[in-house]
Amino acid sequence: MKSTILNLGLPILFFFAFATTMQSQQNGKGKKSKIQKEFLSFDQDEDGVITLEEFKEKRVKKRRDKLSESELQEFYTRVEKNFTLYDKDEDGLITMEEFKKRKAKIEEKEKKKKEAKQ
Repeated sequence: MKSTILNLGLPILFFFAFATTMQSQQNGKGKKSKIQKEFLSFDQDEDGVITLEEFKEKRVKKRRDKLSESELQEFYTRVEKNFTLYDKDEDGLITMEEFKKRKAKIEEKEKKKKEAKQ
C-alpha cells in the first residue's frame, strides 16, 4: 500500500514541480517593461527596429484628422527632428537600446522639472 502511494505520489510531485518551474520561466520571459511595450507599439513590422516611417506613423496617427495639410507637414518636420534625438548612431533606425537611452533622458528631464517646481 505504501509503495503504491509512493509510486503514484512521486510522478505527481515531479509534474507539479516541472509545471511550476515552466510557469515561472515563462512569466520571466513573457513580461515586458513599459518601455519595451512602447517600443513594440512603434515597431509595426516587428523587426526589432523603428524606422522613420514607423515613428512618423505612430506620432501622427491620432492627430492626422485634426490637422490641416500645412500643419501636418510642420508636425512631420518636428517628428523627423525628434527621431534624430533617438537615432544616435544616425543609421536611420532606432534600436531598443537607443529607445531606452532616450526615454531615460526624457524621464530625467521631467524629474528635474518636477523637483524645480516643488
